[in-house]
Amino acid sequence: MTVNYRGDIVRANTTLGLGGVDISQWPLLDEDVAAIRANLIFSLFYTMSLVAQAQFDLDDAVVDAYQDESGIDTGACIDQYYNSTGKFYINQTPVSATNEANAINNTDLTTYTFSSQAFGAAHVSRIVAVLVASVKSGGGQTVSSMTIGGVSAAFAAGQTNGEDRLELWWAAVPTGTSGDVAVTWSAGVACCSCSCYRVLYANSTMKDSLAVAANPSIGTLEVVAGGAVIAATQNKNTSSNIIWVSGVNEDNEQAMDFCRVSVGNAETVADNAAYAVESDIAIVSSTTMVAGSWEKGVLDMTLQSEAFTADSVPTEAYLLVFVNDFTSPAYNTDFKGYASRDGGTTWTQVTLTAEAAGFPGQKFVQGTVDISAQPSGTSMLYKITTHNGHVFLINGASLFWK
Repeated sequence: MTVNYRGDIVRANTTLGLGGVDISQWPLLDEDVAAIRANLIFSLFYTMSLVAQAQFDLDDAVVDAYQDESGIDTGACIDQYYNSTGKFYINQTPVSATNEANAINNTDLTTYTFSSQAFGAAHVSRIVAVLVASVKSGGGQTVSSMTIGGVSAAFAAGQTNGEDRLELWWAAVPTGTSGDVAVTWSAGVACCSCSCYRVLYANSTMKDSLAVAANPSIGTLEVVAGGAVIAATQNKNTSSNIIWVSGVNEDNEQAMDFCRVSVGNAETVADNAAYAVESDIAIVSSTTMVAGSWEKGVLDMTLQSEAFTADSVPTEAYLLVFVNDFTSPAYNTDFKGYASRDGGTTWTQVTLTAEAAGFPGQKFVQGTVDISAQPSGTSMLYKITTHNGHVFLINGASLFWK
């Protein structure tokens, strides 16, 4: 059998042994090809593990191809995402967008302070997105500035329709579970609403946004697989419920003086260069809609194994990791490996070298390390950390010792 660099079967021997037969036109299903490729990859991984054990005269080992999460201490990990279909870990997690707080103020003001709004649990990747709506006789009002939890926010999208105005702002707010949202309009308005969303694991900039003034309100924006969308729509009729026809699911709907506002979100969306968002109101004099999308960001991941018991106190460890990289990282800087013999209290970094594994982007990353200076113990663990915005897909890891 002959396999090209993509893992596609292009030739195979006949059962009569009469040489190669071209099977590139066979009706092989995509999942068949994927399964064959995966089997070849993991056979190579297991073979490399056995070769390493013999080459370095290692006593014992654990080999984990991540067919499940049983070999990983998920409680000790940080920002790891396990793909149960592909059987790998990656330092990108589908974006999470949750509605945490909604408030209204029906007083005529220029600056509104919505005190102690819930932002959800703190997280290093947390973005707080805020959707605000207002009404002003004669129209023309816009938000001049906004702070979210004391952080200056960035404008994302805004739309005016007659007297109505709807805007989307956001800021990176990694700490605290709540805070004030201060909204300053360009002129006094009759009322103001505020809806806060907790967005996690997203890129540090928005992917796309839209703003529409029509009924029904229909617009499209670009989304990336694993991304999320949040949206708001506003109508002039306070008694007519808003219907989200497509794009998002409603999280909250509330009536202010002179208008009604609905907010919603969609998570783990698929790739779509023209993702449709539509809202509709049966009885309405004006309708406004804004939306924004975020794609998955790259996280600094910590992936730590469960403890494995050695028969005797080891003095040397060998780590082998089967990894896909996509952005020319520097191993030992952007991707680091560690070994411990005392249950994870003490770690020693492994100096890693990378070599191609046969398919583009796939590498075997490996190295040995002296752990004799660590406190004596037989509880063996490995740890992998990623850094500096590089994406790594980890298919498996082996830890050997002697």
